[in-house]
Amino acid sequence: MSKPDVHIIGSGPAGCFTGISILNNGGEALISEKNKTVGHNIKCSGLVSVNGLEELSKHVDYKKAVFHGIKGVKLNVVGEQTIIKSNKIQGYIIDRTKFDNLCADKFIDLGGKLSLNDHITNNQQYKSNNIIGADGPSSQTAFNFKFPKIKEYATTLQCHTKYQSETPELVEIFMSNKHFPGLFGWVIPHNESFAEIGVGVKQGHNALNSLKHLAKLKQINIDTKKIEGHIIPLKYRKKTQLKSKDRDIVLVGDAAGQVKATSGGGIYYGASCGLIAGQEIIKQKTNYEKTWRNKHYNNLKTLRLIRKSLNHMNDNTMKLAFKSFKLLKLDNFLSEHGNIDKPTDMMNGTCFGHFVSSMFKK
Repeated sequence: MSKPDVHIIGSGPAGCFTGISILNNGGEALISEKNKTVGHNIKCSGLVSVNGLEELSKHVDYKKAVFHGIKGVKLNVVGEQTIIKSNKIQGYIIDRTKFDNLCADKFIDLGGKLSLNDHITNNQQYKSNNIIGADGPSSQTAFNFKFPKIKEYATTLQCHTKYQSETPELVEIFMSNKHFPGLFGWVIPHNESFAEIGVGVKQGHNALNSLKHLAKLKQINIDTKKIEGHIIPLKYRKKTQLKSKDRDIVLVGDAAGQVKATSGGGIYYGASCGLIAGQEIIKQKTNYEKTWRNKHYNNLKTLRLIRKSLNHMNDNTMKLAFKSFKLLKLDNFLSEHGNIDKPTDMMNGTCFGHFVSSMFKK
């Protein structure tokens, strides 16, 4: 390949699904990955909804990377607790390194070219006039082409540890703006005796203190040498597509801020927007911005508004709101109709009508 139709920066799910889409639409693509291997040093919990994975499954067989299924969550809000649980598996814990390699393998099988240990740092290194920045929250591509900055991030710390779980099908979530400002703490079981413990806090707060607090709360001994850190965008960029002279540049995934502000999860949104980007750029349309926003903006905006509301609460207010949440039986409603990727779907006529009628049942 002398000059590819599209040069993609980053071999994560967002980049690989962009490449898959380009190839499926008759184009040629090159992915540059700055690390020596795909899935290198991933610091992601790997919890993805079943609905999201199923939507992507026609391209990649995600089941080859699954650890186990999750049916719900044990939610602890400033000491108040409830369980939101379904009879069906709602999400899977996946091996992110394996999943990323499955995505890259599919891209290569379709005829894509992957260049490892290929760090793109300046505008002279791009090998096509069509450029996809899928290079994470600290996107060099976004910096090089002066995209609007993402204004809000969370810092996460997590580690894997021995942990005896009586309910490995449930994720544990801990919310408190005193101890976990800007996001939350979590315990994600991988099986009955092993789990990931982690926290996310708004940048500027001490994530290590938050992690130590959660470990003490759960009586878990953590090895500080095994702690890994990451940053997550909590707000989408105001602009994710632009022209620079004769170049068309698009951002996808974390680079675009296409992440759920309530949880920091972005695998589904990044991959889905990658599929849109690949199709739009090969068909020589300039509608990527409009198309991805038409599909996902309302859900991302709703999740963003929820996050902003939570951030403005002190712990007493958060605890009172959560008590009202349980009193109104919203936990039961979410158990039956919850959709962590598409919250707007929960408020359609059928779901909302069911909720209202259930409140008046004897």
